[in-house]
Amino acid sequence: MDIRELYDMFKKLEPDKYKEVMLGLCTKCASPIVEHGYLSAQYMPSCVACYVMGRMTIVGGIEHLCAERGMSCEDVIEAELRGIESVIRRYGLTVDKIAELVERETEEI
Repeated sequence: MDIRELYDMFKKLEPDKYKEVMLGLCTKCASPIVEHGYLSAQYMPSCVACYVMGRMTIVGGIEHLCAERGMSCEDVIEAELRGIESVIRRYGLTVDKIAELVERETEEI
């Protein structure tokens, strides 16, 4: 699986599931994936996979960023995906691992 396939997987989630998936992986909820390290998010600490999935939800609702940045939706999506890839590499996660976590969390919801 590559980053684009992971993005497509997120697009298939119902919008109200985004937040539930995020909460299921949040360090505040004693997520089992905290060993992957922490990022200082704007509002609360999150584990890396939670952060990456949060960025995926931003990619899924990208229209307002296009207007802000004066870029096409596709350009913004590509830029966001490149940023997500770098975070995944930096923390030793894989796209498949994140996809597996998303699948597991959405099955439990």
